[in-house]
Amino acid sequence: MVKNSPPSPAPPESPPENEAAFKIEIKGDGKTLWRSKTLQAGNLAPYKVDLKGVNKIELLTHPTNDGSASDWALWLAPTLESK
Repeated sequence: MVKNSPPSPAPPESPPENEAAFKIEIKGDGKTLWRSKTLQAGNLAPYKVDLKGVNKIELLTHPTNDGSASDWALWLAPTLESK
C-alpha cells in the first residue's frame, strides 16, 4: 500500500533581531525607581538606583508598541551594595 501524508506545517518564522524591542524597569515598594529607554537585542542599560528605605524590589521587563515577539531580556548580575 502506498499512502501520501499531508506535508508538515512550516515552523513559524522569527522576526529579525532588530525588530525585538523592550523596556526594563526597577520598582521599589510598588513605585517606579528607574525605567530604561527602548532597548533592542544586544543593548545594555546600566543603572544605579538608591534603595534606601525600600522593602520590596521588582525587576521588570515590558514589551513596546511592536508587540512582545522575540522580546527577551536578561538582568545580568544585578547587585545590592550596602553603604
